[in-house]
Amino acid sequence: MIDYEEIISTPATTHIKLSVFAIVMSAIVSPFIEETLFRGMLLNYFSKYYLKTSVIVLSLLFASLHLDLFFYPYFFSSIILSYAYLKSNKDLRISFSVHA
Repeated sequence: MIDYEEIISTPATTHIKLSVFAIVMSAIVSPFIEETLFRGMLLNYFSKYYLKTSVIVLSLLFASLHLDLFFYPYFFSSIILSYAYLKSNKDLRISFSVHA
């Protein structure tokens, strides 16, 4: 059960630290991990065999793993990220900067 009195009595600096942590995780760490996994490892491996199929299947997986109602934006953004990754000679910095 959530103890709201404890939350209210928590110093403001703790809330600021948690907010900064959440921003860093969502804006830097998560995109880095996702791009490394989906583009750097999986797409890099599967694109050797079936390029278009691997982009579609990995984009479906990428969108599904976000567990969100906005499936289609995640799906199409993954296709764009894959395209950026492949057009940049498989440079993860490009897809990471587009993602972040």
